[in-house]
Amino acid sequence: MSEADFLDLLFSLKGEMFFDLFKEHNITLEALNYMKGSHLSEIVPKSLFGNRIIFEHNLRLWQISQGYDSECHSGSTQSISNSFCDAVDDVNEIPILDVLKSSSGGAALLKSYEIYKKLSEPQRKMITSSICAYILDNKIAARPKLFENISKRLVVIFPTETKDTYFLHRKGRKPGGSLYAKYHNALYRLRKDSFKENEQPQINSQTVIQTTVECEENKLWLLYNIAPYDEVVQKWQHCFISRTQFFKSAASISDILAEWPILKQSFGYCLIDSDFANIYEQKQNLLLENWDSFVEKVTPILKRTIKDPFTLAFLYKIDSENLEKDIRDIIICVILPALLKPKNRNCKKKTTISNSRDSFLCYATSRLELQQKINSITDEVYGQNIKLQPFLCAIGDDIIDLKEFYVYFAGIYYKLSNIVKSIDICFKIFHVLDLKYPQNCEQIWNFVDQFFFKISNTKDSFISTIINDLQ
Repeated sequence: MSEADFLDLLFSLKGEMFFDLFKEHNITLEALNYMKGSHLSEIVPKSLFGNRIIFEHNLRLWQISQGYDSECHSGSTQSISNSFCDAVDDVNEIPILDVLKSSSGGAALLKSYEIYKKLSEPQRKMITSSICAYILDNKIAARPKLFENISKRLVVIFPTETKDTYFLHRKGRKPGGSLYAKYHNALYRLRKDSFKENEQPQINSQTVIQTTVECEENKLWLLYNIAPYDEVVQKWQHCFISRTQFFKSAASISDILAEWPILKQSFGYCLIDSDFANIYEQKQNLLLENWDSFVEKVTPILKRTIKDPFTLAFLYKIDSENLEKDIRDIIICVILPALLKPKNRNCKKKTTISNSRDSFLCYATSRLELQQKINSITDEVYGQNIKLQPFLCAIGDDIIDLKEFYVYFAGIYYKLSNIVKSIDICFKIFHVLDLKYPQNCEQIWNFVDQFFFKISNTKDSFISTIINDLQ
């Protein structure tokens, strides 16, 4: 390398003012590869100390990018999981790689970064949680300077990251960044827990932060794995609390699916069913267990209440001999919009029974026609600036001779065994993901809610009257 090239390199590392010093001490490119901070302290005068700090930081980044690491025992080019050693000048600094490698999730994170050269938001949260757990477990004095140091070293390990993501110094204000916030939130919770009645005051991060770390590890695993199913369910359960908090934080469906893409899998409805069972204990099977009794009780009410000619034609079929149970259930679902008529509050255009039925159940004779209908519904909804909520779908030769049943939302089709199970899962999606019922068929879902599950108690005299008649 020529002197000019060497000077260009130093300029890129903000060390051009050291050129004469390095030349005097015979510092070559090879020597620069292995240069340590201790070497700089011997040849750089105190008057250039500030410049030396900046240069040393950039030199470290450059050494790593070249496959060299002056703080490691080996200078050979290695994978990310081995190429960085945490040089600790202070015993209270955090061995970041060791902290991450100590968990299976951390090892997977490092491998993922080696391949994709970027971190996802769940991976950032896992890094933050792991480091904060280490700080609390080891009772390290966590001052802002420590967080700033860690943030700088994280950028060395993950060059595509930004230091401000993890720690942000703000003059005259409380520092920002995920590390500072996570640590102080966890510390507050630990102190609060330590003063509960009959508990000895102590700071033990395992009671709070470790749960968060495990959750992030499980969440990261779920981002990249969809099998084996038993392990999916186990890891899904471990993230229940943080997930439900996220669902109720006004997150959109797109946000939810970005955080939990495993819901896009064909078995995603089983995970929602599991969450519903955890949220509403002993209510999971209420609709399935009480449906037949409901049909028996509601049929005479329908016969004396329904006036709509189109609906009456279906109602008469219920009395047919040898009527299959599945067809009977479909007929009930087709009739319900005529019993639980849509309200037309704050609507410029009147919502008809047909509108309510279409909003509740989208029927088609083929998958292609179903997709075309859903595309049309989506365009219409977005044109009105309304959110498209989950709804039932079915395919068959006739509206009461349906063979395939689905729940559709956000581009996902959950295939179910029958119409009743479809209602059950669709209802649970509303409640687990904290979504609103579609306005056109809101009365139907309010009835399902109050009669079968008894979760909410929306004041509606007509629904109350029907429920009273069904008792």
